[in-house]
Amino acid sequence: MLKNFFKTAGRNILKYRAYSIINFVGLTSGLALALLILTYVRSEVSYDQFHENADRLYRVKYVAPNGLELASSPPPIAPLMKDFFPEVEEAGRMYGRNVSITVPGKEQSFEETDIYFADSTLMGMFTFEFIHGNPERALVDKFTVIIDEGMAAKYFGDKNPIGESLIFGGGNSFKVTGVVKDFPENSHLRFNMLVPYENMYDMESTQAAQVLRNNLAINFIISHSHTYVLLKPGADPSRVDSSMESFLKKYARPDLLVGQVFTLMPLTDIHLTSTLLVEPTATNSWTNIYIFIGVGILTLVIACINYVNLSTAQSFSRIKEIGIRKVLGSFRYQLIGQFMAESFLFCLVAMILSYGAFYLALPLLNELTGKTLQFDQVVDSGMLLASLALVVLITVMAGAYPSYFVTQFNSIQSLKGDGAAQYGNQFLRRMLVVFQLTIACML
Repeated sequence: MLKNFFKTAGRNILKYRAYSIINFVGLTSGLALALLILTYVRSEVSYDQFHENADRLYRVKYVAPNGLELASSPPPIAPLMKDFFPEVEEAGRMYGRNVSITVPGKEQSFEETDIYFADSTLMGMFTFEFIHGNPERALVDKFTVIIDEGMAAKYFGDKNPIGESLIFGGGNSFKVTGVVKDFPENSHLRFNMLVPYENMYDMESTQAAQVLRNNLAINFIISHSHTYVLLKPGADPSRVDSSMESFLKKYARPDLLVGQVFTLMPLTDIHLTSTLLVEPTATNSWTNIYIFIGVGILTLVIACINYVNLSTAQSFSRIKEIGIRKVLGSFRYQLIGQFMAESFLFCLVAMILSYGAFYLALPLLNELTGKTLQFDQVVDSGMLLASLALVVLITVMAGAYPSYFVTQFNSIQSLKGDGAAQYGNQFLRRMLVVFQLTIACML
């Protein structure tokens, strides 16, 4: 019986081509927009969750004496935290700056932006996928550098860059000891190269480096590095926050205790909740996410209302068909099943077409949002299951009323063609149109 339902459904879709095309365009457009919004929202809410220890990773939030809330904090904090706080498993710093890079033997130089001077402890805190090199020795030796795939291709092409050198501004040579995969799109932190934190001072003149080194070793006020903390399993971050004042009293000079406040911020909360200054990348907010979700839902509602109204209107042309089916002994549930099968097949085809529109529109989404989302990466089993669930939901929501509507026709009046006069004045259909136009105006 199901096979017959879908066979008849296919014939009816082909028979009423004009109606089908109009409905396909509307429903496909709504579904394509829903897929785009779903892709964007999934990307935004998944920031930094690719780290294996994401649930235990935090960044130090700094409220400066002047009241400014900052993402960066004083450098002396990280090296001392592990010894003072029993909850802290590891801590590390990252300091980003621009550096002019050249390859030995070549005159051309490149100004690279996302160069970070980082503690070696971060290699065990964050999740890095090494392509070449020894992760255990990463950032341990001075004048070494870890580069990502993009930088490896840019400076060395297809050649294995391990053991090769890069000249940083100031003339220092750094040996490549590792190549890692680019951090995923959904990371609040992006880098091209990682260099040992101590080499930060070698970017300056000898005299300036010594002054800087002495100052940063004791300065608990300056906003300088991003400090990341890995807590032990089950540790309570609020205990670290409450003990931070004691930590400062122990390690900071009294004249440098001027009301600064330090707290831990979950790594996975940074992208959608942070309003701090000196963020390494642009952040978003839950308000924007809710707006996008609302637009997606309302667009789908418009598409569904379109489908309901067109399906109901089109059913008038099938009044005699319904009358004959009833006279020949079709039960009401069979008629409902027939129209639900048509609705399901219609929604399924529209969903398939929407993936084509989604593929074509994804570059526009990337251009609008500044992302680099790839079709083959975002379309996974989770998205396909969500799409199938959406097809079933729309089938029930958009197909239930038309299927119920057409089964109300009286058999005799249907055969005479009088059903349209009896059921043509439908209050619900008029209300749906008004509701649809209201949503459109609001959007």
